[in-house]
Amino acid sequence: MNSTPARNPIVRFIENLEDGIVVLLFAAIASISLLQIILRNFFDTGLFWATPILGVLLLWLTLSGAVVAVRKDRHISINILAAHLPPHTSCMVFAITKIFTAFVCAVIAYYGARLVQMDFEMESILFSEVPVWACELIIPISFSLLSVRFFVAVMVEVHQFRKQQTS
Repeated sequence: MNSTPARNPIVRFIENLEDGIVVLLFAAIASISLLQIILRNFFDTGLFWATPILGVLLLWLTLSGAVVAVRKDRHISINILAAHLPPHTSCMVFAITKIFTAFVCAVIAYYGARLVQMDFEMESILFSEVPVWACELIIPISFSLLSVRFFVAVMVEVHQFRKQQTS
């Protein structure tokens, strides 16, 4: 029998959607790159939009992957100090670090949204008819999600710590 608690179906759907987006973006990057290599090496031609779209897809893949990594708690973190502290102090260091990280992500999300708004108002075009703002949407979206996830991680950790202290 599985010992993990049942997750909300909405949460499961969101997690599957995030994972699917990462897989789809990776597949798109690999496919477009392979197609571009074949076209250039065997047909002396190429897709004029391949380079800019690959840059955009890489941005989307990187930030989407960061959201998934934080969800799975598989992101890069430096916790040398916390490993040598007593549990109560370690929990405080964890909370302060995650709150600071959530704040930084929220600031980046805010300024990312401002960037998207400016490019929307200026009607900037990246290539063909693709607007720059549409390509930049991942910045405020992903950093907002990251901020929320780091804040929730603090709440969960503090709740678990308090639960351990009372038992």
